[in-house]
Amino acid sequence: QAVQAVNAIHLSPGLTWSVKATRFLCDAGVTNSVPDEARVVWDLRSQENGPMTLLKEQVTRAITHSVAALGASAEVRVLKEMPAAEIDDEATAVIRAAIVEVLGEEGALSTRTTPGSEDFFYYPVKRPGVKAGFWGLGTNLTPGLHHPDMHFDLDSLEIGVQIFKACVRKVLG
Repeated sequence: QAVQAVNAIHLSPGLTWSVKATRFLCDAGVTNSVPDEARVVWDLRSQENGPMTLLKEQVTRAITHSVAALGASAEVRVLKEMPAAEIDDEATAVIRAAIVEVLGEEGALSTRTTPGSEDFFYYPVKRPGVKAGFWGLGTNLTPGLHHPDMHFDLDSLEIGVQIFKACVRKVLG
């Protein structure tokens, strides 16, 4: 019932966000008994930091109220939080120029948005003067990001180092 309650959450249609149950742990130890406890892991994402607070509140409310309707209780804990990728246009321009310097114009693809996050997106949250940028390096990654069998062309990392150095030169002069 909690999953259905969370699935009923709706934020503004102009926002990019998602909530999904990614792991269920419930085992009474035998196959013919309903467990008295379950753990559900949720993945919440928002393309912007502002709506995430509202999303967390609504998910928590949906979970606690739906289990209370069944006479149960829920403990909701945030295990890990990552800020959204709020990208600065100026930082993006520096990164694009560095990519073009290293790989030529054909090496720079058009700008794309990402619903993902990285540790370094804490910098502009904690220090608002810091500008965040984000770039992806084509590495022939297969079968997919975060897949247990993920692998990529290690030689492409040297290209990433060259691009990073070009960014540093452009910022520091």
